[in-house]
Amino acid sequence: MSSHFIINNVVMYLVIHGEYQTILGDNLVGIYVHGSIAFGCFHEEKSDIDFIAVI
Repeated sequence: MSSHFIINNVVMYLVIHGEYQTILGDNLVGIYVHGSIAFGCFHEEKSDIDFIAVI
C-alpha cells in the first residue's frame, strides 16, 4: 500500500469517526476496521474498507 493511500484512509476514518461521534455522542464505544484490510489481504485496486461501529 502506498503512503498516499494510507494517509487518505486515515483521514477518511477520522471523518467517519467524527460523524458517528456527533450523531451517537457517548453511546459510541468505538469504530473498527473489518474485513480484508483488518486481516491483511487487502488489495488497493479492488478491495473496499469495511467499518463496524459499536454502540
